[in-house]
Amino acid sequence: MTKLPKIIRLLTVSILITLASSTQLKAQNSGYEHIESFDVEINILETGHILVTESIKYDFGTDSRHGIFRTIPYLKTNDKNERLILDFTDVSVTDEFNRKITFETSKTSDLLKIKIGDPDKLISGAHEYVIKYKVAGALTYFDDFDELYWNITGNEWDVPINKATARVFLPANIPDTLRPNTKASCYTGRTGSTQSFCNISITSEGRIGYLFFTEYPLNFGEGLTIVVNFPKGFASYLAPRLDKLYSIYQTFRLLIVSIVVITWGLLAPLITLWYWFKDWKNTKSKEKILSAWFSPPKNPDKTEYTPAESGILLNKSTGSSLITATIIQLAQKGFLKIVVHNKNDFDFIKLKDFNDPSLKNYEKSLLKGLFSDVKAMKLDLGKFTSKLGKIKGMMSDGKIDEKEQEEIAQMFGAVTDINVVNIKTLKNSTNFPNVVQLFNTQLGEHMMAKGLFRRNPETINSLFSVIGVVSLTLLNPIMSAISFAFGRKSAPRTDLGIEKYSEAKSLLNFLKSQSEQLDFQAQNQMFFEKLLPYATAFGVEKIWAEKFKDINFTKSDWYEGSTYNSMAFSSFSSSLNSSVRSYSSTSSSGSSGGSSGGGGGGGGGGSW
Repeated sequence: MTKLPKIIRLLTVSILITLASSTQLKAQNSGYEHIESFDVEINILETGHILVTESIKYDFGTDSRHGIFRTIPYLKTNDKNERLILDFTDVSVTDEFNRKITFETSKTSDLLKIKIGDPDKLISGAHEYVIKYKVAGALTYFDDFDELYWNITGNEWDVPINKATARVFLPANIPDTLRPNTKASCYTGRTGSTQSFCNISITSEGRIGYLFFTEYPLNFGEGLTIVVNFPKGFASYLAPRLDKLYSIYQTFRLLIVSIVVITWGLLAPLITLWYWFKDWKNTKSKEKILSAWFSPPKNPDKTEYTPAESGILLNKSTGSSLITATIIQLAQKGFLKIVVHNKNDFDFIKLKDFNDPSLKNYEKSLLKGLFSDVKAMKLDLGKFTSKLGKIKGMMSDGKIDEKEQEEIAQMFGAVTDINVVNIKTLKNSTNFPNVVQLFNTQLGEHMMAKGLFRRNPETINSLFSVIGVVSLTLLNPIMSAISFAFGRKSAPRTDLGIEKYSEAKSLLNFLKSQSEQLDFQAQNQMFFEKLLPYATAFGVEKIWAEKFKDINFTKSDWYEGSTYNSMAFSSFSSSLNSSVRSYSSTSSSGSSGGSSGGGGGGGGGGSW
């Protein structure tokens, strides 16, 4: 018995030490695939070429991959709207010890792709890749100075970058006396951002140069871009080649634009209405909707469609309600837990690995994006003291049974877990709008792959949203109204899509039905929770919750709050939906002299 206080003290110290060390970690260093450092050296030669050396420390985490790929645009457009071609030569790839690594290069319509790694070998953990190449046409020549405007990292990596640095050396023939005539700037963030969360210093390595480094990690869609100006006459004129085929294309495009403008106000509204009416008529002739059906659409293997799949099938559009519904269902499946503090304040706690094979690609992207801005754990001393007091109570009699041991382990794990994100952190996240866009795009592609739509509903939705805005700008209100009301809903379903739409519509009828056929389930909390994500996706969660308002629920594994009833669940769903809708909107900032993602270079990459 005398040993118990000592045990309690040891347990307390252990918890606090683990907590202190855990709060120093970043989420992406906890087994997540990420780039630890992205270091670039650029030498501007007197010939007008630039020599680029990229040292990428890539951590695959626990995933098994063959290697990485790096994509770099070889096309850029000047202020005359002419498309120019950059020539990339002398490409090589080694490790940090200058040992050659297997790679292959290929070109798409606008990208140079460097695929690195052995297709017969899998690797994991941290690896360093040194990519070298020579570029002609990277410099821009102004009347008073020459300039290198280069996207160092690219803004299209699939993983976050913890740290990015760049060293840029000017031509060796520039005397040190002209150092004051050189200038440097840098930009970070998403494409078009003029934020400068980066530092610049002058190098001290014998040649005139600048050192750039980021102040914070770069999330998905973010990059580091640098601009260096130096006196004319020290680098030969080596302009990029003009893309002649593109110039011819531009001429024909002017002709096409003229034709489009003429027909815009005449045929476009009629064509849009025709496509919508054609699909509406086809759907009406083949749909088989029941007055009530309490099961979601099913796949051939009898598994159920997700709320997001059912929602886009029903409404032909994405939106915050589908993301909210997906978060709720993923919590019910055990991938995260939702802890509600008050109406607009709740935490998400990661519980399972997001690379689970049962997850759809759009679900993985949402989960990874949701937790991408996690920095460290927030300690609630009140809760910690309460937990510690409970542990003391369990140990007071000197006996701890198996169940109590399990509870202590769970409490200890909860204290040291750093995978917690508060909904309010999404408000200032520069990454979350990208996550929403990726979710919508992948969901649309997924529905196409399942054979439910003939054209991607997300693409059609986005296209006619743009057309609606442009039409209003061009004083064509009729086309604008038709685009928003009918064009966005004109993605045609296949026959299978109509069949599954009928099932989703029948489920919607059931969820909002006021008939007595629901009475036999009105006391079933499990039934309510199962269909709550679908009600959220369909926008009828309040109607659905009203049917269960008179019963008290028991505590659920996936949800923690002060109240457990249907109205509390409905209130949380509405609050989350409102937050997602608000935080997913973003505005792009303009640029005067430069911006992130501009200039040459750029691209991105990932693993394979």
